[in-house]
Amino acid sequence: MKKISIVAGGELHEEFLDRIIQSDEIIGVDLGAWWLFSHNIKPSIAIGDFDSISSVQFKSLEEAGISIKKYSTEKNETDLELAVTLACSKKPQRIEIFGAIGSRLDHSLGGVFLLTYCFEKHIPAWIITKTSELTLFSGKMNVLKNDQYQFLSLLPWSEEICVSISGCKYNGENIVIKRGESRGVSNEIVGKEAHIDVSSGIALLIQSRD
Repeated sequence: MKKISIVAGGELHEEFLDRIIQSDEIIGVDLGAWWLFSHNIKPSIAIGDFDSISSVQFKSLEEAGISIKKYSTEKNETDLELAVTLACSKKPQRIEIFGAIGSRLDHSLGGVFLLTYCFEKHIPAWIITKTSELTLFSGKMNVLKNDQYQFLSLLPWSEEICVSISGCKYNGENIVIKRGESRGVSNEIVGKEAHIDVSSGIALLIQSRD
């Protein structure tokens, strides 16, 4: 299975490193590229306008022989969107995005919305943070119980979803949840795995811990 990791410049933690290096390709996004390099990881490619790092840091990336795609600061796309588009063009079986969530709410929400692009390309994509993982999906999914994540939430990404769920504290058949409702928040897996069937609509799945 070909997996691409995208490392953006939001909240990043050293505990991500082992997971990142297991990827087939690593895309560093602006400050994320420098963060990788500073932790002795050379990304497959660095992309962005690089307005978040110094000219000395950028030169270090160049001198290390890292392939760089540099864009103007005046552009329609965020650096992360450029990275996601590039990753999808390589047709991987999975994309994991680190550093998409940070202190700026606009960039964080924009990063989450980019999951739509991957979903439309039929490429499973996950945003990874220190306390949660999130993805978009429709159809059936089995989610193994994981001691790392206590909570499982399903929110409607489309106008509404119809979902059946078992193996959790709160189960049900053909539950309709409309966008703006919070009914799917903070469920818990009690069996070995949760069985989820989103028979209509698109759901945002979030696994999280306190």
